[in-house]
Amino acid sequence: MIAAGLRAAELLLKWRASDLALQILFCILEVIHSHAHQRKQMSELLQMAEKDGGNLLLFAVTEEPLLHQEGVLNSHDLECTVDSFVEDGWWDIDKLRDALTDELVQKVIGKILSNEHRYKRQLTLDPSCSICGGSSETILHILRECPQAKEVWRAILLLLQVPHFFQHDLQPWLSCNILNKNKGCVGLPWNTIFGFTYWYIWKWRNHCVFNNEEALPYCPQNTILKAAKEWLLHAYVSQPKKLEVLVSLAWVPPDVGWFKLNVDGSRRFSSGNIGTGGVLRNYNGNWVEGFTASLGQGQVLDAEIWGLFFGLKLAVACNISHLIVEMDFALVVQLIQMTDPILFHPLTGVIMDCRHMMVQIGMCRLHHIYCKKNCVADCLAYGSFNRDLGLCIYDVARNWLASLLADDVLGLS
Repeated sequence: MIAAGLRAAELLLKWRASDLALQILFCILEVIHSHAHQRKQMSELLQMAEKDGGNLLLFAVTEEPLLHQEGVLNSHDLECTVDSFVEDGWWDIDKLRDALTDELVQKVIGKILSNEHRYKRQLTLDPSCSICGGSSETILHILRECPQAKEVWRAILLLLQVPHFFQHDLQPWLSCNILNKNKGCVGLPWNTIFGFTYWYIWKWRNHCVFNNEEALPYCPQNTILKAAKEWLLHAYVSQPKKLEVLVSLAWVPPDVGWFKLNVDGSRRFSSGNIGTGGVLRNYNGNWVEGFTASLGQGQVLDAEIWGLFFGLKLAVACNISHLIVEMDFALVVQLIQMTDPILFHPLTGVIMDCRHMMVQIGMCRLHHIYCKKNCVADCLAYGSFNRDLGLCIYDVARNWLASLLADDVLGLS
């Protein structure tokens, strides 16, 4: 569970209102180690990371070993959970520092430190509230039950109706309000108002305790609503709607007098074997030539570039002068179209041969396409694994390609 909480911390740090988000996280971390039997409920509370359009974006939390989480350094116990890092009701700092980066340790122990916590750590002899003198200054007391905090909440709640607001314990109180997507006053989301309200309560309380300032400003609700509105205004600047374009995923025949070459490469990760295949068709979609090549072991890039090489060589042998080449591997297209010389690439020789053959053809265009538009070449490349090493040329279409070729002619995707 601590791994999930720390993952939440890393995501929350990226949130534009990070101070506010960290207060949420620190409250949650407190409840994790003080109520270990309620981990299932806490998993639900930990499902918050960053703000998106005024609503909280949820993510799934699982109790994984710390070694599987980012930020872990030298954990000796690969299956350790939150209980392993708690001693006498508080974090064991030495164990945390042994397992986590210093930055993450600071985020864990830097939570809201109430007098109740100070008392447990023997940092004070009095666990009572320093504002109102209440018997125990808990996190819930700081954020809601203290008369100073209640004054702020009542000022906010006068503007809108939130039933049973003062009747929940800390966990359900945080959960139901932070996940409340309803609009509050002045059209602002309630969860945004809620977050800014308890952040200001904590801020004003610190100013009062440590700086001897006045407990609350005049009309605290105005300060809170202004800050929430300003944050929403700057965090979610209206963006022009992106123009949606429908893209056909069907193979498109070339213009009259042109030919089209589709090539593709494939690799079996289990064995490392690579193969390639391609098909050359006229403007009617009729088969001109095709090929497969089994190349032994290698990388996908090798298969793709060799596929282009064999395909262009086939087009040159057929004396084609107007050719469109399509492939679904963008890197190869970029390597071929680069104007700068390629001197140290391990496939420089093959790349230069491809460029030379494209010039030799005359009118030759190379395009990157979606893989769904390259089904026949993909099938040929995959079929190369059933062949012996070497190149195999097909003067006529294979029977196992009939349905794919028919779909291409009919413009089906």
